[in-house]
Parts: sequence; C-alpha cells; structure tokens
Amino acid sequence: MLSDLDPSFVDLQQVESVIEGVTSRCAVLELGTDDPRRAAILAAVDPDALPGEPGTLLLRRYLRGDYWLPHRFGEELGDVGWGVHVALQDSGVDGMTYWDGEEFVRVLDKAGIPVRPAPDAWCWTSPVRSAVRYTVTIGGSA
Repeated sequence: MLSDLDPSFVDLQQVESVIEGVTSRCAVLELGTDDPRRAAILAAVDPDALPGEPGTLLLRRYLRGDYWLPHRFGEELGDVGWGVHVALQDSGVDGMTYWDGEEFVRVLDKAGIPVRPAPDAWCWTSPVRSAVRYTVTIGGSA
C-alpha cells in the first residue's frame, strides 16, 4: 500500500526547516480532506487512539539518509487543537526523538501507534538507516 504512494512524492520540493537556510531532507505530501489517499493512511492508524476527528495529514517518505531537523512539533501542523505522529511500519533502528518535558525520548517506529508530543516540544528524525521510512503527522480540532 505505501509503495503505491511513491509516485505522489515525485518532484516534491524539500521543506525548509526552522533553522534559516538549512533544509530537512525528506519528501512531504499534504493530504487534504477530499484526497482519496487519506482512507488508506488512516486505515493503518487505530482511530480510538486519536483525540478527535483527523484534519491535517502530512505524509512523509524518508529514503536512507534522509532526516528532519529539530523543530517544534506543533509548527508543522498549523492551527490545530491536537497532533500525533504515527509510523506506518515497524523499525528496530529508525524513529523519532522528542522532548517530554523532562528528557529527550527516542521512540522507535511501531506501525499505527500514535506518539503525542506536546505542541511546543522539540522533536526530530535522525538520518534514516533503513531503506525507506513512512510516517504521518495528523492534526485535528479538539
């Protein structure tokens, strides 16, 4: 299912990070509410684990060596009431690091399991070590 989305990532521009003049390296695809690809992505996420109805969906595809520089978790979602990060496949080496208020926590990818950093928490993705990594960041109204 995920590899079927690969053509959607062709020719996407890299996204600027919060560090001026430096870019993160991965492909980002925003899936609007009328995008038919949303259903396949949301089917991989436990709907009972979401705090509300999904609005914004940002799908990321990381190739080996791609990364997402440190940023505030909520900045990527815009004006939403809640946000979660979800890996779309398991990995024993790749994941997300975020500040939980007391320490930095590294969470390895577990398919479909939402991770909910605070909107102002710093987070990042270290260079990906597997061949390909897919994640989705979901935001919605409270």
